[in-house]
Amino acid sequence: MRKVACVVAVSFSLVCSSVSERLANASYEMPTLPLPPSRKAKKKPKIRVLKRLNMKVTAYYGPKPGQTRYAHGSLRKDIRVNGAGKETRSGTVPAIGTAVADWRVLRRGVKFRIVDCDVSLGEKNLKPVSEIIFTVEDTGGGVKGHHVDIFTGFGNEGCETAVNFGSRRYVIEVVE
Repeated sequence: MRKVACVVAVSFSLVCSSVSERLANASYEMPTLPLPPSRKAKKKPKIRVLKRLNMKVTAYYGPKPGQTRYAHGSLRKDIRVNGAGKETRSGTVPAIGTAVADWRVLRRGVKFRIVDCDVSLGEKNLKPVSEIIFTVEDTGGGVKGHHVDIFTGFGNEGCETAVNFGSRRYVIEVVE
């Protein structure tokens, strides 16, 4: 029994010495923790295009008293041409994303976007027109057939954007 215990003790010391040699020669590296998943850019919701139309696109704004400039010379004339900006035919207050159309061509509530339009709208957060989904909420005396009129805002900023927008032809996509 004494021989067995002696052999076991020698074997144990050999194992311990080889382990300690390996530990002494080994280099220690800090364990790396897995990185948190990166925040992926939110994907834009897929928009289903129902039809594409070639349309004349113009812009209008809501005039306010005391502006430095009016598109048609005076507050009274601008209200006659653009409306007072208080309520649409649908009963909503116009905002960026409101559009006027001939309801025989684009019915009330139809949503569309204007393709490849480089103009930006908004008072604080400018957004390219091509990224805005417009909703037809109004009709207008000068808007007939394949013609839409988009709202650009109120006051001086809205006036300036509407005047600079002018009248252009664009492809619009009617979306769901």
